[in-house]
Amino acid sequence: GSEMCIRDRISRPDFVAFDWHGGPSPQLRAARWMGAIPVSWTVRSADELAECDQYFDRHIFESFVPDSK
Repeated sequence: GSEMCIRDRISRPDFVAFDWHGGPSPQLRAARWMGAIPVSWTVRSADELAECDQYFDRHIFESFVPDSK
């Protein structure tokens, strides 16, 4: 609700974790605009990582270890 929006603008979180499907969402763009690092969760394959990597600065993995870049 609006209370959450106001609190987020005041608190300025260091990072915000989003479901990896939410990459192009307005909420992710707003979090980045506020200075938060966008983090994807939970990435479980190389295909999922390839699909969401352009939108997120960091990732949370489960049952998957990506190749080092």
